[in-house]
Amino acid sequence: MVTIIKNQLKHSRQLWIKRFSLNKTRLMCIYIYREFLNTNFNGENIMIDDLKSKFDEHILCLYERILTECGGYRPTRFMRMFNEHGGVETAHRLLHAAEYSEGFTKLWELKRLDLSLEAAVLEQPWCNLFSREEIEIARKRLEDYGYEKV
Repeated sequence: MVTIIKNQLKHSRQLWIKRFSLNKTRLMCIYIYREFLNTNFNGENIMIDDLKSKFDEHILCLYERILTECGGYRPTRFMRMFNEHGGVETAHRLLHAAEYSEGFTKLWELKRLDLSLEAAVLEQPWCNLFSREEIEIARKRLEDYGYEKV
């Protein structure tokens, strides 16, 4: 799906980059998410594997934003886990961990919990990939750290 989007939007993406000086990765994130919303809310059924794949893409977009917006912070342990298990399984593991992850704490210090995995878990449509218990864990964790968009 990403390849199709890249091919279809290559020309318009180049125009957007020239006109608005957008970072290519950030612009791709915008296109992927917009394309997902277009397919999701036009009444078509999206298979769970497609949703998991889109969640992986969303997590990669968050990672790219962390690299560019968080002053050099690189969540290497998170990416190692993500590359080994994928986004959904990584989320399951981190949400059920006894302690908060180092990356979550670092994002809190940077006042960027909006880029956390926990914040992503609460968003539509990603919350459909997680149990009520996991959603509540993510919500409580964010509330405990003072994140206000819960």
